[in-house]
Amino acid sequence: MPLPRYQRLAEEKKRRLLEAATAEFVAKGYEGASLTEILVAAGLGKSSYYYYFSDKEDLYATVIEGTLSRIEAETPRLELETLDAASFWPAIEGYATGAIAAFARSHHVLALLQPLQSIGRAPTPRLAPIIEKMRAHLRAAIEAGRRLGCVRTDLDVDCLIPLSEAADQVLDDRLVRLGELTPEKLQAHAKLSFDTFYRLLLPDQRAAT
Repeated sequence: MPLPRYQRLAEEKKRRLLEAATAEFVAKGYEGASLTEILVAAGLGKSSYYYYFSDKEDLYATVIEGTLSRIEAETPRLELETLDAASFWPAIEGYATGAIAAFARSHHVLALLQPLQSIGRAPTPRLAPIIEKMRAHLRAAIEAGRRLGCVRTDLDVDCLIPLSEAADQVLDDRLVRLGELTPEKLQAHAKLSFDTFYRLLLPDQRAAT
């Protein structure tokens, strides 16, 4: 996380730095992003930067945390404990649609998060809590679905999570290749993502016959 004195940085300087960092990470990805160019755009010197952050990864993680917090605040909460077998999958679909609607209001989010897909295989200590928080939401949904008989049990949860993440990465990569992310493309992506997730996790109905 940023060094404690970051909290004392003037809000306008924080805003300029985070906006410059977001633009650079979206345009060039994490590896290609230039810390020097970010600082020039933000009007902040390197010596000042290292007074607040440990390195480029620390800044990237801070941008991601702020972005995910905004998306979470704009997405209706999924009350898993209130669901039954009939309402589980419709609720999951509604949640996915709401999340994509929040993404549609911030077109840069997908490009910003994409590097996490590969980083997630071997996360650093700074990024690991972010990835684990994202996985915790997926784990909670899968475990609730299994309790209700709505999610397959022939594979354990620790197998279903990476399968779901892999499918999500493939579909996100596909979406990025489609070019400009219009609301229509994002809604189509939401439907395709949910359908893939549903088919991947649905219990095999043949086992009951």
